[in-house]
Amino acid sequence: MSPEDGAGVEVDVIRVMGKTRVDAAVGVNGTPVEVSLDGSFRHDLELENGVNLIEVVATTLSGETAFQQASVFFISTAAGLPFTLFYPPDGLVVSDPDIPVFGGTRVDAVVGVNGVPVDINSLGIFSASVTLEEGGNFIEVLATDIDGNVRFQTVAVFYLP
Repeated sequence: MSPEDGAGVEVDVIRVMGKTRVDAAVGVNGTPVEVSLDGSFRHDLELENGVNLIEVVATTLSGETAFQQASVFFISTAAGLPFTLFYPPDGLVVSDPDIPVFGGTRVDAVVGVNGVPVDINSLGIFSASVTLEEGGNFIEVLATDIDGNVRFQTVAVFYLP
């Protein structure tokens, strides 16, 4: 599910997120990742400046293997507040009313999703869950820091049960 191939980010860490079979073992760039009871997994991955190749491999107990790659471009900002919304992408259509929202910024920033403050982990990743109403929904994510820098992004998500 995330990140999208070719994504550009301003932060040096990204959350890799996906879903597989519950009996699969998953690795992200060779690091084993825990798979939840519903088959979902997530892993926060530090990036190098420039192009980063992310490889996800899932292998079932019977030996079936699935492989997916994505290239992510990390370009550090020279000034201001770095901010990237990883998920959801603008224009996403979903059939589940609850959707994860996550991205990255500096660890000392303050972030809100639709006006509700959210926690930031030690790598600068923030996450929240938003419950959508049927039809079109706007999700606004705003980050600010002590220096008065403000960054925000609004995405439209469509819930069609």
